[in-house]
Amino acid sequence: HNGLSIPDASMHHVSSTADVLALMQTGHMNRAIGATAMNERSSRSH
Repeated sequence: HNGLSIPDASMHHVSSTADVLALMQTGHMNRAIGATAMNERSSRSH
């Protein structure tokens, strides 16, 4: 281990670009996206 700790992260062996892209797609589909209390109070305009 290199001292980096990310809660709920997992390690996967990849041997090709296709493996990397497949894992990235899986990660993208598993992302939790939602509003937070900070978003409601943001002063930035969009």
